[in-house]
Amino acid sequence: MDPSSLDRAHREVRLRLQSVSAQQWALPTPCAGWSVRDLVQHMAVGATMSRQILSGEKWTREAVVEEVSSAPDLRAEWEWRTAEERAGFAAFGALDRAVTHPMMGDIPSSQFLGMRVGDALLHAWDLARAIGANDQLAPELVLQVWTGMSPMAGFIGKSGFFGSGPSGEIGEDAPLQNRLLDLSGRRP
Repeated sequence: MDPSSLDRAHREVRLRLQSVSAQQWALPTPCAGWSVRDLVQHMAVGATMSRQILSGEKWTREAVVEEVSSAPDLRAEWEWRTAEERAGFAAFGALDRAVTHPMMGDIPSSQFLGMRVGDALLHAWDLARAIGANDQLAPELVLQVWTGMSPMAGFIGKSGFFGSGPSGEIGEDAPLQNRLLDLSGRRP
């Protein structure tokens, strides 16, 4: 996976984010307990976490959450924070080293990139579902994220990051997007 995958995953979010109306910010999302606003704030905070981790800074969650939650224009906030994240992954040598993730410990930057692409892509679907937009994701990104996540199928539900994990009800013949969504604890 290369940084262009993150660009494409962010485009998937942007396609849905640009059509969020003023009334839709409070709608619930497939992420339990999160509104559209909460989801977009989470993505903006995650982008800054990435930038800080990639640059070797100390992750300052509380300060970033406060900045994002008080932003007057959440779309613009998401745009500039994700632009910084993309620049961090695209920087010379960024994928050739390890980073220290707050929950995963030391991991290769390339693995971290895969995690961030998956996060953006899955949340693009969450956002689409919440606002009633087209929820079909870019097939090449679905395949990339599936390839990274499917080896973890046996314990993904125990991680606490993906709800209850796979339901066991989606067959191998189901569309890959449905299989990925189910694997990640979503029920398409």
